Amino acid sequence: MNSTTNRLLAGLNRVGPIPTGLVVITWTLLLPKLIPVPVADYGMFLSVAERLRAGDTLYVEVFENKDPLFHYSLAASTYLGSFGPWILQIVWVLLAGVAAFKLAGELGLPVRSSVLAGFALTPLIMTGVSFFAGSSHMPAVTIVLWSLVTAMRGYAVSTGILIALLGFFKLVMLPLGVIVLVAAAWYRRSWSWGIRSAIAGVATGAFIAAVMAVRGELLAYLESLVSNVEYSQAAGGGGGTLAAIQDHLTRVLNTGNLVALWTSLALLLLVFALIRKASAGETPADKQSWLAAVMFVFLAYALVAIALTGLWGHHGLILKPVAVVSLLLFMSSAPAVVKTAQTIALPALLAITYLLAGLPAPAAYLDPLLFARANVNLQFVTPTETQLILDSGEPTTYARVGDGDDRGHAMGLREWTLACPRFGQSIWESETILQSTMDCLPGANVILITDDVQRTDAYPLWNNFLDQLDTLVEEEYECSSGDGGRVCRRLGT
Repeated sequence: MNSTTNRLLAGLNRVGPIPTGLVVITWTLLLPKLIPVPVADYGMFLSVAERLRAGDTLYVEVFENKDPLFHYSLAASTYLGSFGPWILQIVWVLLAGVAAFKLAGELGLPVRSSVLAGFALTPLIMTGVSFFAGSSHMPAVTIVLWSLVTAMRGYAVSTGILIALLGFFKLVMLPLGVIVLVAAAWYRRSWSWGIRSAIAGVATGAFIAAVMAVRGELLAYLESLVSNVEYSQAAGGGGGTLAAIQDHLTRVLNTGNLVALWTSLALLLLVFALIRKASAGETPADKQSWLAAVMFVFLAYALVAIALTGLWGHHGLILKPVAVVSLLLFMSSAPAVVKTAQTIALPALLAITYLLAGLPAPAAYLDPLLFARANVNLQFVTPTETQLILDSGEPTTYARVGDGDDRGHAMGLREWTLACPRFGQSIWESETILQSTMDCLPGANVILITDDVQRTDAYPLWNNFLDQLDTLVEEEYECSSGDGGRVCRRLGT
C-alpha cells in the first residue's frame, strides 16, 4: 500500500497541483452533465435497450436506425442497474481522455501536459455544444481516437479491430477509420502493415455480421441502411440538390460548431507553420506533420458527411476527433511554455479549449450540477408513457405511435409484446414506412398515442396516416387520456 501511495504521490507531483485541480474541477462539472436523461433520442435508445433485454430481435421486432453495437452496448449497460447507462457515458468520455493522453505522449508532450490535455481539456471538448448524454456519436469518437493511438504505435491488428468496431458503432464514421489505416500504412511505407490491419478488420467485421445473421438481424440491418439514407434526405428537404446540401450544412453547422470548426482549422494551419520552424528530421515533427495531414482529410470527410446526411446540431460530434487532435498538435509544436503547460499558459489553453468546445454557455455545465439530484431520481421513476400502458390492464401486445420524444416508454414493459417494431414516427416518413406501421397496428391490443402526435399541413402523407389511425381506434378500441397522451385498448381484451 505504501509503495502504491508513493507512486501516486510521485505522479501527482510530476503533474503539479494546478493541472490536478483542473482535472478535479472538470470531472466535478462533467459527472452530472453525463447523466443521461430519458427524453427524446436517448429515451428511444433506452426503450430499444429494454426491448432487447425482453428478447426482441433488433431491426426486426424492434426498430431504431442507429447501428447495432451502439444498441447492444447500451442494453448491456442496463444489466448494471439504473446507473448502468450513466457509467457507460463516463467510460466513453474517460476512454477518450486516455486515448488523448497516449496521443500526447506519442507527440512528445511531458506527463504534466498529457494529463491536462487528456483528462481536463479533452473531456471539455467532447462535451461541448454538440454533446448530449447518450449520443450515438460518442462511442465512435472515442474509437477513432484509439485507432490513431494504435496506428501510431504500429499495432496493425488492434487498429483493424477498432476500425471494424467503429463501423458497427457508427457507420457514417467508418471512413475515418479507413483513412487512419491507409495513412498509417503510407507513413510506415509498409503496405504489409496495412494488409494485416485490413485482414484483422475484415475478420472482426465478418464475425460481428455472422452473430447478427444468427440472431436474424443482418438482412434487416442492411435494409435499414437504405431507409437511413431516405430518412436523412427527406428530413433535409430532399437529396441531390445544392439547396439540400446547404440545408444539411446549416442544420449542423450552427454558431458553436462553426466556431469549433474554424478553431480546429486555424490550429492545424498554425501547427504546419510551427513545424516549418522546427529542426528538420526530428521524429516528433514527422509525427506531427503526418497527424496534421490526417486531420485535414478527417475534416474534409466530416464536411462531406454533414453535407449529405447531417440533420441536427449534435451531428457536429463527427468533428470532435479533429478538435481534440488539433489541440494536442498545437501543444506539442508550440513554445516550451505551452508544451509544458506552465501556469502562465493555462488561460490560453483553456480559452482555446472553450472555442473547440463550441462556446458552450456556462449553464450547460451549471444546470446539470444544479439539477443533478432530479436527474438521478429520473433513473428510478416510471415514465408517464409507461404508466399509461401499465394502467390499461394486463400485459398483452402493444404499439406506440409518437414522435421522437420518447421518455423511455418501454422501461418496465418486458412482460408486454411489442406489436409494431417502429415505435417512433417522424412526420416526413415515407408512405411505405407509415403504411407498414399502419398495417401492424391492428395486431396490438393496446395502442399508445403520445401528445406530440399532431397534424401538419406540410406533410399530407402524415395526415393520412393519422386519419387511418383515428378510424382504427374509433372502431375497435376504447381510449382514455392521461399525462403524456392517450392509451387505447381493444374492446373485449
